Amino acid sequence: MSHTVNFTKQENGTLLRVAWVGNLRVISQSGSYGCKRWYFTLNGTECDTPAPIDAQIYEKTGGDDSHRPSGFEGTCSGISNGAIDISLNIGACIGITTQGDGFTGWQSTSRIIIEEI
Repeated sequence: MSHTVNFTKQENGTLLRVAWVGNLRVISQSGSYGCKRWYFTLNGTECDTPAPIDAQIYEKTGGDDSHRPSGFEGTCSGISNGAIDISLNIGACIGITTQGDGFTGWQSTSRIIIEEI
């Protein structure tokens, strides 16, 4: 599942600051450990300069279904001006074989914050 917002970048030489604030949840599918990764894409591609804008949650859940307030952010450079689709995606954790069931946002307001700096 992804959440997408549209943003119009005004200048070529600026960075984009992208942030998520809302509830995230990982629950184990096997009853032991679970892991999920949330990450932003800009026009379908992950930012790599200076680094991906992402977060991983790895926890022993044992059936716990807690949705916790979470936030992460980063900047992305080298993006041309114009219309940009910015998406929050959920996927497999990097380097972890035990994947869980992840959920984004629940029973509260979630925000994707975008700022040209």
